[in-house]
Amino acid sequence: MAQDQEGRLVIGIDYGTTYTSVAFAYDNGKGRLTIRDIQLVTDWPGPSKDVTDNKVPSEVAYSDQKFEWGNKIRHRNQCEAWTKLLLDETYSKGQLKPAPQLAKEPEEIVADFLSGIQAHLQSVLEARFGPMLQGFRREVVITVPAVWSERAKNLMYKAVRNAGFNIDGTRVSMITDHVLLLLSHTLFGHARTHSKSGDHFVVCDARGGAVVRLQTRIRCWHWEVSCSDLNDNRSNINVGAKCGAIFVDLEFKLWLRRKLGIYRFRKIRKERLNAGSRMMRDFESAKKCFEGHDEETFFLWMPPEIGAKDDPIMDVVDGEMQIDSDCMREIFDPCVNQILTLIDGQIEEVTSKSTTVKYVLLTGGFGKSKYLLNRMRNHYSMLGIEVIRPSDP
Repeated sequence: MAQDQEGRLVIGIDYGTTYTSVAFAYDNGKGRLTIRDIQLVTDWPGPSKDVTDNKVPSEVAYSDQKFEWGNKIRHRNQCEAWTKLLLDETYSKGQLKPAPQLAKEPEEIVADFLSGIQAHLQSVLEARFGPMLQGFRREVVITVPAVWSERAKNLMYKAVRNAGFNIDGTRVSMITDHVLLLLSHTLFGHARTHSKSGDHFVVCDARGGAVVRLQTRIRCWHWEVSCSDLNDNRSNINVGAKCGAIFVDLEFKLWLRRKLGIYRFRKIRKERLNAGSRMMRDFESAKKCFEGHDEETFFLWMPPEIGAKDDPIMDVVDGEMQIDSDCMREIFDPCVNQILTLIDGQIEEVTSKSTTVKYVLLTGGFGKSKYLLNRMRNHYSMLGIEVIRPSDP
């Protein structure tokens, strides 16, 4: 059916390292869109693995030439987690590679995941708009890391098109995630109320893979002009070391190897160490709850193949390992310390120009970490800098 150009449907995909969210808005051309026009996709298929239904895991699992994605993946299936990072050569050359038994290129794995997103989104849109949907022009905007190479961006564009988002002349474009976070958070509550034109703030976008830091100056509190020209000027964008949330998971595995010893650790089946396994789900829960207080204790299920159902030396009782606050700090601190170093460097750069930083804005999935937030607030309170985290970073 030919499009009658009566309206425009804008679809936004925030493709995260660990979770993905999708929103859409209908523009009839009769007025400016507002935040009230934006609708989040919340009814993702399968049992939710997150505290909110607004996101779906960025995972895909293969079996018998078929695949499942997101919440539909069964825990026993070996899944490809952190799928987005497979497109970035700086990651794919290191520890993050597709399973060797998969005869698929990284962009094909990403396309499979996004095809699941596309099919579900199409059903949501059909239920929302009915036959009118056929007459809408479509635009799809997907986030990519600000620091990705052109090669990685091209692979993402290819994956989006191959996932089915190119139907009926759909326009596909990309937006860097640091621009998205500023559009989303620079106008929220406290900062808007207490800031004025000329104030400087540092943004710490703590995501799953890397941490991006940038500093900007408020020009005026207006939706269209609020910050420096970040799309065209990358001088304010600084990429830190790989210290996002997934590297806390990797630090946990290194810590567990030291705790158990190499002999016992190597007995653990590979799927037990994958994202979504029972042990890693227990650690994910502990990771979200950990605040850094001395009295905190967490219990993690241990695989039976380590042969330590009850082992006081290993702190294992009835098949669960007890982890105290000191152990959690040992796991977290390599990444958290790197993040603080990155922000310190950005603040020093600002202060060297005889200006001061008023706020540090913490965003991104890893920004939900209570321990990271507490460390940052303790660290920067001595400098008179307030750390702000949106209610949904």
